[in-house]
Amino acid sequence: ERLSTRTAKINSGLAEGPAATPDGSIYFTDMPFGKDDGLILRFDPKSRAITVFTDHAFKSNGLIYDGRRSLISCDGADGGGRCVRRWDLSTGSSVIIADRYQGKRFNSPNDLCLGARGRIYFTDPRYGGTEPRELSREAVYRIDPNNSVVEITHDVEKPNGIPLSPDGGTLYAIAHNNGGNRLNPGDPEPKRGAMKLYAFPLDGDGLVNGPRKTLVDFGGENGGDGMRVDTRGNLYLAVRSLAQPGIKVIDPSG
Repeated sequence: ERLSTRTAKINSGLAEGPAATPDGSIYFTDMPFGKDDGLILRFDPKSRAITVFTDHAFKSNGLIYDGRRSLISCDGADGGGRCVRRWDLSTGSSVIIADRYQGKRFNSPNDLCLGARGRIYFTDPRYGGTEPRELSREAVYRIDPNNSVVEITHDVEKPNGIPLSPDGGTLYAIAHNNGGNRLNPGDPEPKRGAMKLYAFPLDGDGLVNGPRKTLVDFGGENGGDGMRVDTRGNLYLAVRSLAQPGIKVIDPSG
């Protein structure tokens, strides 16, 4: 069932980050390339209408509802916020939760999930944008309730979608290494890398405590992007492969 078709007059870009709230609303992002700041949109399940929550979205990509009348966004590069931000759903105002690790600006926060104790796990790849990079690694991080930032792993090439298992004992991460975006037609073809889904065991403190496991290897095809997990631990991957585009569902064993 189609809920929305883009109407904004902006050049290219991505529809990203669907996040549901208890009233059935679905928030999602319209993330353009170039100077435009992007949108966060809301689908109303009662009226079936799409409205603009904000037209100053800081190039937000992944979204998630935090259970406290707030939306948390990953703001990307290419002129965006390069941070993790909290939005008040009542007022539309926002505050930055974190934008640096060890004093250096994030690359381009992409997707996120919530863990126990109010922790926020998120991925920080770099797909595009001309801003100078301050962090040499593309990594998975965690923001703790005191807003301190911990690196969880950098053992993922261009980390993208990320959820936790229902018991919090496993972190799943998509490696979607397309080599970067060709922002101009004359740019060279990017050198592609891993297109895989990994599982990392976590200890009681939410840190990696064992070797990663490869659950799916897409080989030369485009792999997963966004990802969510259900209460039984099954994974739902938004797959960009031209050979099998759609939603791929796998169990925790792969």
